Amino acid sequence: MQPDSGLLKLTSPQAGVIKTLLVAEGQHVEQGEPILRVESLKHGANGFELNHSRISQYQFQINMLNLQINKQHSQNTLQIQELTHSKTSITAKLKELERQNKIINQRIEINNNVSEQMATLAKQGYTSKLDLNRQIDTSLTIEQQSSSTQSQKLTLTNELNQISNQLSQLPIEHAKILDQLQNQLTEVQLNLAIVKQESLAELRAPMSGSVTGILTKVGKSVNAQQFLLSVLPENSKMQAVLFIPTSAFGFIEIGQQVRLRYHAFPYEKFGIFDGEIIEVSANVILPEETELPGVIQTPSYRVVVSLADQAILAYGKETPLRADMMLDADIIVEQRSLLAWLFDPIFSLHGKL
Repeated sequence: MQPDSGLLKLTSPQAGVIKTLLVAEGQHVEQGEPILRVESLKHGANGFELNHSRISQYQFQINMLNLQINKQHSQNTLQIQELTHSKTSITAKLKELERQNKIINQRIEINNNVSEQMATLAKQGYTSKLDLNRQIDTSLTIEQQSSSTQSQKLTLTNELNQISNQLSQLPIEHAKILDQLQNQLTEVQLNLAIVKQESLAELRAPMSGSVTGILTKVGKSVNAQQFLLSVLPENSKMQAVLFIPTSAFGFIEIGQQVRLRYHAFPYEKFGIFDGEIIEVSANVILPEETELPGVIQTPSYRVVVSLADQAILAYGKETPLRADMMLDADIIVEQRSLLAWLFDPIFSLHGKL
């Protein structure tokens, strides 16, 4: 018994141990849905499991890179805060120096006027030369303060420009470092994914249908390409596949009626079922060419029979026919009346005479 759309036989994608079985017998699955996962176990000379060791190493590297990325973010934030604070402080100092410079300029202007007036008075003998020199010294002191203030202002302005440049360059440097760390992280994550893929292979449903014939369980060791289960495509109909020896194939043709007896349902209790031949192979099939070793012993033709019923009424309920059920079949090659059957030997003898 086989489905008309074929039975999808799924094998293990790699050697290993069944890690997860995600389906049960008869469960419907959609195309691409995970069915099971096989874990590959590779051991080194020291007995350690290689894939687990590599996975642990890559996960450690990923954790360290994530820490570095977070640290870089924190450092960048802290640097921006420090530079912004310094910029604010220097800006405030420059404003204060500007205010002081205005006052000093006013004092310079006042003292210069006083010095000019005292110089005139000194010429006229109304003030002493000593008082004039003292006034000139005061003016020079104030000018020196102005020069010092200008020097401080220039220094702070240079510092402010440097901080502004650092603030403009910091995002670029931060992005560059993050790119390097992110590239390293991506590479390690890719390596981890490859190792996990090598370690844990996933078997998915190639088509939508029902799971049948599960021959494995969680924890069982399997070989690569070992048969594990089958998927019966949805909307499939069962059909009988007969192998007829070449010695009995002479009168077989499409459209002939077939009487079927299923081994799982003894005909003495459940009866005989009807079918019709819908396909006949053009070439002979040898015993070693069939997918069912041992079913045929001699060269045979493959005949496909459409079934009148897809289920059997057993004990009050319908039981659907299942793939790989075994059966026997009688093919009706011709129909004759009882009278023709009785006189056939006489007609044959007359023909010989």
